[in-house]
Amino acid sequence: MPFEPSFDYTRDGILKSYEMSLARLGLNRVEALLIHDLDLRFHKSEEGVDFRLGQLDDGGYRALADLKAAGEIAAIGAGINLKGMIPRFLQRWPLDFFLVAMPYTLLEQEGLKELEMCAARGVAIVIGAPYASGILVRGPGPGALYRYAPAEPAIIAKAQRVAEVCRRHAVPLAAAALQFWPPQRRLRDPRAGCRRRSTPEPRLDATRPHDDLWAELKAEGLVRAEAPTPRLAGSP
Repeated sequence: MPFEPSFDYTRDGILKSYEMSLARLGLNRVEALLIHDLDLRFHKSEEGVDFRLGQLDDGGYRALADLKAAGEIAAIGAGINLKGMIPRFLQRWPLDFFLVAMPYTLLEQEGLKELEMCAARGVAIVIGAPYASGILVRGPGPGALYRYAPAEPAIIAKAQRVAEVCRRHAVPLAAAALQFWPPQRRLRDPRAGCRRRSTPEPRLDATRPHDDLWAELKAEGLVRAEAPTPRLAGSP
């Protein structure tokens, strides 16, 4: 539909958005309410980002806190698309969690330090784009998408190398991508979506360890050496 988005992080804007969301959902409350799209990608300049952060400072965040105190919502979060925004939120407000869309996937771990910062403060994380817009579930073939756009040649080449390592270990690329998330205390499971209802859910074989897979990805320089990797349940 030909609608133009209107960003309004003021108290009135947040309360109106919340009420309209409840009406569309047919609910009288939601568990979590998130601040979305407050970054350079959407607001084009540091001045634009600072202005929107100021709207939250001037009453927008207070509206969220009041909803939580009244029991209307259980948690306050923020959606993150770009590295660098998590510290700016944490400097201002005691958020409960972040929904991290892009700075942490099997292809790139540029947001790792910021996730560690969250873990140290007891702030939960939801990995929001484990498939990196599709390239890690459909594979690095024609039409592959990365960061919501056609994947660049360098990303396709890296995804092909990751896929080759996965094949050597008999692990589906999509399964490795879904399992690759920081397993630290307080960090939450990833969210994954699919285009078709019939798309099967990829899984790692729970009966065998995959430490060799992660070790080879690190040895090949495809995953950061310091990135935490999942272990089989019950392993040290």
